[in-house]
Amino acid sequence: MEEGPVPLLTFATAPYHDQKPGTSGLRKKTYYFEEKPCYLENFIQSIFFSIDLKDRQGSSLVVGGDGRYFNKSSIETIVQMAAANGIGRLVIGQNGILSTPAVSCIIRKIKAIGGIILTASHNPGGPNGDFGIKFNISNGVEVVDSVEAYATMLRNIFDFSALKELLSGPNRLKIRIDAMHGVVGPYVKKILCEELGAPANSAVNCVPLEDFGGHHPDPNLTYAADLVETMKSGEHDFGAAFDGDGDRNMILGKHGFFVNPSDSVAVIAANIFSIPYFQQTGVRGFARSMPTSGALDRVANATKIALYETPTGWKFFGNLMDASKLSLCGEESFGTGSDHIREKDGLWAVLAWLSILATRKQSVEDILKDHWQKYGRNFFTSSQSKCGEREDATLSDEFLLLTDQEIPNGGAPQVASVNLVASVTVLLGAG
Repeated sequence: MEEGPVPLLTFATAPYHDQKPGTSGLRKKTYYFEEKPCYLENFIQSIFFSIDLKDRQGSSLVVGGDGRYFNKSSIETIVQMAAANGIGRLVIGQNGILSTPAVSCIIRKIKAIGGIILTASHNPGGPNGDFGIKFNISNGVEVVDSVEAYATMLRNIFDFSALKELLSGPNRLKIRIDAMHGVVGPYVKKILCEELGAPANSAVNCVPLEDFGGHHPDPNLTYAADLVETMKSGEHDFGAAFDGDGDRNMILGKHGFFVNPSDSVAVIAANIFSIPYFQQTGVRGFARSMPTSGALDRVANATKIALYETPTGWKFFGNLMDASKLSLCGEESFGTGSDHIREKDGLWAVLAWLSILATRKQSVEDILKDHWQKYGRNFFTSSQSKCGEREDATLSDEFLLLTDQEIPNGGAPQVASVNLVASVTVLLGAG
């Protein structure tokens, strides 16, 4: 018996004036999406309306998230709305799990019209936590292996044979990787442990949880304190942590030696040809966000490679990539990436660092000290405060948070700036 077409249902709804996306999409407390009528549906429909009708019909769309609470039910809604809006093919991560870098990878691979990513990045999850939606531009539902397409891309960027020798050879580097119960856990297990041979106990907190185990999935010295303490024991040579959706990273050396994000991108730039991808493509340019220190500028100046300073927001790096002017970029908020995808990419950054370690055969600390000796050192500190739930808060209110006591050693700031989420950043030292 032949079935007729599935009927379309139309719902009357009113706009929500607080649905104003920031630099990383729409982020709100989870209860907004769960309890406010059509709050999720309104925003998803606005995404579909942003795509021309003729481009929507029969197109492919990638959908996935970091596994936080409300992820699965949201995907069910998106599947129904996508069908009603004429999307011909949905590519969904297994169990609804896809890291933000993996979504960008799949969009390019299948030439999808875009991707909907359900994440609030490094913000906490759970019923009392946060939820968010990002849309990345670029017949039926296809469930894909969340890891394989992304792993294939990385195999074409890095020398996996050299990395396997580094992590599993007779003089192997002892690593400690904390996925913080975010989406990158399965990627770490598959790529670093199973494929590159790092011992299984090298990676911890690799099962994605809806509430991230009750912790804040933000890879910094405060929220990745367990990793920091473990690294201080001296048992491990290299440590790294990731945020909820896998696009941010923190790098540590033995005894908890901390690599700040501004130095991290500068070191990668100075050793960029340790990565085979750049041996093939060459280097078009470097870029950093305005609040990020000038460490990258020093490398660009020494290597005669173009350097671009952008406003806060990864989309500005994307514009440079689209113009074929950018190969490597980074920001002070633990985001590092290259033109292999149009997103910051935490696991890419870790493999970049491991490639440098394999080439240089030095410790993280020695590499940093040599780098400072050669290029000079920038000192950097950041003081941030969000306006929070106060709808009447203004940017001028936040300026009051900057005081002399926040500037180490009584020094005067060279640059004081405010980014789009009303945070105050002070850059100190040379550069």
